[in-house]
Amino acid sequence: MKKIITIIPLFALISCTDTVETPPAAIDHPKLVVEPAFDALQEESVSAELDAANSEQILYDILLRFMNVVDHANQTTDVISESFATPIKFKSPVNTLYIQNATNNLCSDSQGSNEAQIWDDKDDSGNISKGDIWYYRIIDCQTQSTSAKTTGLISQTGMFDLLANVSEDDLSSTVNTIQFPDTFSGYTYNLHIQIDPQAGSIAYFKNTTIVYSKTENDIADSSTAVFSSGSLIGVNKTIDSEDSSKDKTFMFDIEKADLNNDNDESILTLSLVATYYDSEYGKVEVTTDSDLVFSYSYKGPTDARDEANPFSSISLSAGSINIESNDITASLTVDASDQDMVSFVFDNNASTEVLTPQSEYFNVGIVKNEMGEVVKNSFSLANMAQ
Repeated sequence: MKKIITIIPLFALISCTDTVETPPAAIDHPKLVVEPAFDALQEESVSAELDAANSEQILYDILLRFMNVVDHANQTTDVISESFATPIKFKSPVNTLYIQNATNNLCSDSQGSNEAQIWDDKDDSGNISKGDIWYYRIIDCQTQSTSAKTTGLISQTGMFDLLANVSEDDLSSTVNTIQFPDTFSGYTYNLHIQIDPQAGSIAYFKNTTIVYSKTENDIADSSTAVFSSGSLIGVNKTIDSEDSSKDKTFMFDIEKADLNNDNDESILTLSLVATYYDSEYGKVEVTTDSDLVFSYSYKGPTDARDEANPFSSISLSAGSINIESNDITASLTVDASDQDMVSFVFDNNASTEVLTPQSEYFNVGIVKNEMGEVVKNSFSLANMAQ
């Protein structure tokens, strides 16, 4: 379950005040050096020429890449929400949110790193209230817990609803660890960032809005993440430092992406509608005609899990995912006669069906070379249970 750790001044208790709007904040967006590559990918991509072989690969890539890049977003928002930080209040006469060298404890002390966390107190009341926004402006921020470096702007809203039922005693100390309540909705991040998780590979998020919610019902707790329409998420991998034309780049332009995680039953449900751009194949339209339902299991106790991937198994129990380009389609479903297999079919032609064991298709192993470096990505899930 996500938590937020924040420093709250003694006077910053939740209260209702008359609305006093501050001027719109002028935000200085850090430059994302990878952005031109993704702009070019969108502008230059043409519809993919699908055949049985490449469409099978594209479908696999879409599932693997979507889940893994969502994990990057989820981990980043976790790091932000769990950072110890003293908010720098946005004052209306300044009309700016960028404060040079204003730092908190999110980034490690590395040369060139710059960060600022600013509280935009919308009604200028000195109290947390509806509509307030927290901004995180970061450049080459290497988080203390990982080797990844992040640059960009992240905004965070919905704090008031999370803290509305927290007692004044809990809010009154200088530093608090406050658990998210059993139910909440509309806790929102907007990401305009790039993450350099390892040499040559950069994750990219532009206008990516993620709304987190947690509901409680008679059966189990359920947490959701909803990506708003127009969210752009992708990865650029440098193949040849002297020839950018060889770079491999992919991106999802989201129309609809909903993930629901049943914490008790270890089931994740995915609904996805998007345009997928790939520098190798071109662009395709992606739809889940029926929601993909994944079952998963962990490797063991939390303290025994491999941090790179805590899952011991992932399987698809229901649903279908389809791609379409130039009126040609391909689809992946669970095999009707054997739930241990997934079925790929090209252009609705039964003779093209390829069956693959789920344990192979949804590989959860980590493959490393002799240097101990990960050389093969494992299939992952946007894990909102932790």
